[in-house]
Amino acid sequence: MKSIVTFLVCLLTLGAASSVSAKGVQWNLIESTPIGSWQLREEVETNHKGKQTVNLIRTSMLSMEERDGEPHYWVETSMQTFKLRKNGKRKAKGKPVVMKALMPESLFTSDPSNAMENLQSMGTEVIVQQGKQKPMRIGDTSALMQAASAIAKVEMTYDFSELGKETVEVDAGKFDTKKIAGSADVEVKVLFKKIKANSQSTIWIAKQVPFGTVKMQDETTTNGKVSQTEGRLLEYGMSGATSQITGEIQDAPEMPKLNDLFGG
Repeated sequence: MKSIVTFLVCLLTLGAASSVSAKGVQWNLIESTPIGSWQLREEVETNHKGKQTVNLIRTSMLSMEERDGEPHYWVETSMQTFKLRKNGKRKAKGKPVVMKALMPESLFTSDPSNAMENLQSMGTEVIVQQGKQKPMRIGDTSALMQAASAIAKVEMTYDFSELGKETVEVDAGKFDTKKIAGSADVEVKVLFKKIKANSQSTIWIAKQVPFGTVKMQDETTTNGKVSQTEGRLLEYGMSGATSQITGEIQDAPEMPKLNDLFGG
């Protein structure tokens, strides 16, 4: 069970460092992302030592269902990380991770950017699978995420605004996009270590692309160390999305008390 909480704390911390709220940004994610649509993008991160990693991220809109009188959508994100060597060759780093989350429609209309970056904390139900391990269903995400938040002591402030229109060409084609930019300040205390980060991000979104993102640039300073990330859209489709969760889904065990987890 400790591994589950550690995994969620990592997700929470990563989501906090990269997410931004969409205040002042007009974007209807539901209209541009029909059931069955998907996108595949690549993000290249260069750390403060110049070492690079590549993330291949596939995001799919799988289905819709009613819960508590409100439409909810199953959104799935899968990610495989690679080390990028000097000769340009890639080596897989760790096992691929798939996360499928049931999200209320209100999140996509009120704050789509924040919702997409925080599936693990905002989902009504979350299913996670790493490699060939059995997929695990977390039915009540609030208890786990409250515990993870208490451990990490996350404080976040975000600001995002529109910069105008711009034509962008990437692997997936040429798009008329809306350019948005903003900053995020994050202070995280993981056990006894304090982490401070500032992120400056620019994102180009297009209404004809599922989930919107066509291109992104980010510079994050974490405890004085600067890393940069550049991402671009590789492929997308308006139909044909299928879940990559395989095998029988297991229910996560009941969340123990924090004192039990850490011997307090």
